[in-house]
Parts: sequence; structure tokens; C-alpha cells
Amino acid sequence: MKRILLTTDFSVVSENALRYVVGLLGNHACEFTFLHAYYSFPSDSSTEASFSLFEAIYSRSKANMRQFISTAEKIDTRQIHTFKSLLLPASPAGAMNFLSYQHDFDLVVAGANGKGEDIFFGNMATDIVRYVPANAIIVPEKVNLSPLRSVVMAVDAQTMCSFQELSGLKAILEKNGATLILLNVQKHKHQDKEPLPTYDYHFFFKGITVIDYPIYAKNLEDGIAKYLNFHEADMLVTITRQRSFLEGFFNRPVSTKLASNPLVPLMSIYSKSTAEVINKEKVSF
Repeated sequence: MKRILLTTDFSVVSENALRYVVGLLGNHACEFTFLHAYYSFPSDSSTEASFSLFEAIYSRSKANMRQFISTAEKIDTRQIHTFKSLLLPASPAGAMNFLSYQHDFDLVVAGANGKGEDIFFGNMATDIVRYVPANAIIVPEKVNLSPLRSVVMAVDAQTMCSFQELSGLKAILEKNGATLILLNVQKHKHQDKEPLPTYDYHFFFKGITVIDYPIYAKNLEDGIAKYLNFHEADMLVTITRQRSFLEGFFNRPVSTKLASNPLVPLMSIYSKSTAEVINKEKVSF
């Protein structure tokens, strides 16, 4: 059984994220944990007032969570999933980061509406992609709930990921009968230089339709934007390498930038891989 952690603020955005992931996983029974994180004590209030406010917030959150679970049970028309809830006094990303170390979740899910963006720190969706050590799906507010058909995974010369870390993506592609488009981003177009070889990806995704799409752009982010300007995609996949806080602060990865206000659902593959691991997995003929 897949274990899914979904953060909710009880909004339509969160409900759409739930509808999307339930449809995405098809007939596979999953255990959903719904997380609602909230800030508990205002720093400028008295202790008595803070405790009263905390109790009010907690009671309202419990009632909203019961309603959200009721909605989830209606969405689960096959009645194959189980639903649990957690209320934690913390930031959503902080709570998910803590829980991901305590439990082995297969996937974390969050809705995104592009609001709350900070020039330095981003928003909840960017924090999840940047700091939570798990695969994540960020679902935009106006998500298309039609069946998954076309999935674009962006790769370039700097992309590093163990193929075993792509097993979750492979399962989603197989369940939905979707096509994987390898967006092969190159910085320069030279007549004597071929695009990056992708036979390792073809070998791993054997049985799935994989299409190579080379594109020339100044960086990965620009290549993705160019592709989406002229082509439709049901999901975008990027690789997010494990980073320290300072690395994430001063050098925001492409996954983080895309998560702030995604145009299509974004699946961020969390990777701990190094070049040494990748080289051991290379396919030879």
C-alpha cells in the first residue's frame, strides 16, 4: 500500500490536489495522511490569550479536518483508500520535513496557488520541494483532472539521479498508460555534437513509450519554458538534489522555481545520488 502525505488548508486548492492524486494513482489502494499545520502562539499576545487562541484554532481545525475527510471519502468512489489526519502547530513544510523523517512516505502532495511568494524564501510549495526529503507532487490551483497522457521529464548534462529513485514515476506511467517525453536540454547547438545519450532512460522505462525531444536553451528552466510554450503536457518531472540550507538559499534549483506557481502538476524526484552512484548504473551493450 502506498503511503501519501497530503498537506491541506481545507481550501478548494487542497481539494483539487486530492482529486488529482486519487485519479493519478488509479486502482492502487493508498493510505492517505492529511496534514494541517498551523502557527499556534502569536508572539505579541499574553500567555492566557495565546492559549485561548490556540484552543480556538485547534477546535476549528478539527472540525474542518472532519469535513475534509468526509469529502475525501466521497472522492474515493472505489472505497479502496484509507484516510488519517494530523494537526500540528508548525509551518506546513516544517511539519512535512519532520514527518518524512519519522515515517516512510512514498509521496508528499500539496496544492499551489502562487500566493505567499517571498523573493528570498518562496512559499509553502517551494519549501516542500527545497527541504522535504521525499518525492513530491505540486498541484496547481487550476489543474486539469483529465487522464494522464503526456509526461515531460527535463534532463540536461547536470541531471543526476539513481534510476531506482525513478521507480515511483515509472509506476505512475505504467498505471496510466502515459507517454514519457525526455526533454533533453542542451546549451549550445553544434553540428559535430550529438544531444545527450538517453539509452539508459529507455532501458529503465522499458515497456513505456519514451520519446526523445532535444531542445537548445541557455539553461534547464529556459528549455522547459520553451517547450511548454508550444506543447501540451499533463505533468512535468524534475530531479531535485539533496541540498543544505545555504545551497538552497543562494542557488535555488529549477524544481523550486517551478513549484512557486506551476502551470501543470510538477513531480519533484528527490535524489541523494552522486556521480559515483550514477556511473555504477550505466547500461552497457
